[in-house]
Amino acid sequence: ATAGVALVVLGGVPGGAPPGAAWKGLALGTGAAACQAAGVLLAKRGLAEADDLAATALRLVAATAALAVLALVRGDLGRSLGRLLRPGPLKRLGPAATIGTFAGLWLMLLGIARTHSGIASALHSTTPLFTLPIAIFVLKERFGALAVAGSVAGVAGIAILLLG
Repeated sequence: ATAGVALVVLGGVPGGAPPGAAWKGLALGTGAAACQAAGVLLAKRGLAEADDLAATALRLVAATAALAVLALVRGDLGRSLGRLLRPGPLKRLGPAATIGTFAGLWLMLLGIARTHSGIASALHSTTPLFTLPIAIFVLKERFGALAVAGSVAGVAGIAILLLG
C-alpha cells in the first residue's frame, strides 16, 4: 500500500504547478503524516477510556481552538472568517467538513479503537488512492501513468494487508 502511495505522489504532480511546489508539498505532506502518526498513537491510548464520538468532538474542538489561535497570531482571524462565511465557500466547504473532517475522523477513531494502530494508520494513509479516481472523474484532473499505476498498486497493497 505504501509503495502505491509513493507512486501516486511521484507521478501525481499536475502540469503547470509552480517550480518547487512539488517539493514543498512533499515536505508539508510528510510533516502532516508525522502529526497524524502521533495522533493515532495518542488516540489509541485515549480511546481505551473514552467514547469514540466524544473523542471525535474533542479533537474537532481542540483543532478549532488551535486554528483560531493561529489566525489570531497571524493577525488574520477577521479576514479569514469573513472569507469563510460567504455563501460560496460555505456551500463548497460545508460538505467537505462533514464528510472529510467529521466522518473521516470519526471512522478513523473507530478503526483505531477496534484494530491495531499500524493497520488503522496504514489504511488511513491510503487517502491518495481514493482521491486520485475522484480527482480524475469529478474534477477532471489529469495524472500520469505512474500515478495511476501507484493507485492500482496501493489497492493491491491494501488487499494484501487485510488478507495477510
